[in-house]
Amino acid sequence: MKTGAIYVSVFGLLLGSVVSTTALAQKDVSESEKLKGLDEETAVAVSSLLSRVKSLSVDEAIRRIQLEAAVAPSIQDIRREYAGRLTEISIEQLPDFHVSVKLKGDGAVAGRQWTTAAGTARVEFSSGHLFTEEEFTKQLKEIRLAAQSAIPGFVGLTGYAGDNEAEVRIRGDEQDAQKYMGILSKLERAYRVKLRFKTSDVPESNSIYAIGGAVLQSNNSYCTTGFTVKHTATGLKGIITAAHCPDDVIYGNYGSSQNGTLVTFPLMFQDQRNDAQTDVQWHRIPSPHIPLLETYASSTVSTRFIANVYNVPAKDGTICFRGSRSGYSCGIVTSVKHSPGNICGPTESMQCDEVWFKVEGSSLACGGGDSGAAMFFQDTGYGIVKSARSDTPLPGECKSLTGMPFSRVRAWGFQPN
Repeated sequence: MKTGAIYVSVFGLLLGSVVSTTALAQKDVSESEKLKGLDEETAVAVSSLLSRVKSLSVDEAIRRIQLEAAVAPSIQDIRREYAGRLTEISIEQLPDFHVSVKLKGDGAVAGRQWTTAAGTARVEFSSGHLFTEEEFTKQLKEIRLAAQSAIPGFVGLTGYAGDNEAEVRIRGDEQDAQKYMGILSKLERAYRVKLRFKTSDVPESNSIYAIGGAVLQSNNSYCTTGFTVKHTATGLKGIITAAHCPDDVIYGNYGSSQNGTLVTFPLMFQDQRNDAQTDVQWHRIPSPHIPLLETYASSTVSTRFIANVYNVPAKDGTICFRGSRSGYSCGIVTSVKHSPGNICGPTESMQCDEVWFKVEGSSLACGGGDSGAAMFFQDTGYGIVKSARSDTPLPGECKSLTGMPFSRVRAWGFQPN
């Protein structure tokens, strides 16, 4: 009897294991099939989110993507409401989807609940942070100036205001980093920001490219178009790209948006701003062509209408772009206080300030030729591509991408068209 009971128990366990494994396999197949059935734009965003939060179902990932897009206007309201105290706003995925708002000072703020067409999202406030986002940027600049003179091989800083931390990027390996730990400790004490080294042999480079097809072309050099804009003072309309791209460029439409024929025309260069905080130029569009606030996304046939263009994305939010070389991909904004290194200015040798945003992701693609590309999520724009670290333009090969926030375009006297 005991032997039989043991046999039945073991058999039951084995059977339960088989059923459980089969059910999991069916679930995996179902989730995989759901992903295959999505349109490309949704699939790219869902895959990016699932690579970060593996416990999510495809349906839940879709819901969160829709929710993230829906709360974008409310995030801008928070920026205005707490302009004097704001340290950082971020999109959080764990333990659930919510928006985190970090504030300087001791005044506590009660949490909120936002109701949108895509569902509800809670807003979590935390106070007591040491710096506002503007003050944190100033601290980073002081740290950078000190590090430049004291640490050979210094590349740049990437700041995380909400954690009061910064990554000090240097060329070399761990042994090189160990040599300068004493300097790092002194800088931490002096500027009250937690610092850590990150070593790398591959610096970022501006993303103009000299071969292949593209939207903007000049003597076999290629870049990508950004958003259409209107000059506030004159009312003139045009389109922007990166300032380090050539001034004389020819616009092309991928040869498919108008009756399947290639539409090309030269743009009329107007002006540029190229310094430690800005990398943008603008062009007039010749008649009879009309500038529209749209962008190519997952398709090179149809375009995406951009309803709003905000100054800066939220940390940990999703952002996408279509580069003339790498195509369409999405990543996560990992920092909004980033310096890509000494690749700013007209000679591309000036140290960049810590005002750019950094994008990373397991399926992100980037490469030469992507400079100037419009960066957006769903129907909301946030900036244009500045530079990249990538060996190839294939998805997953992009080590990091730097974007210029649209706030720099507004500061130059332009609005979205």
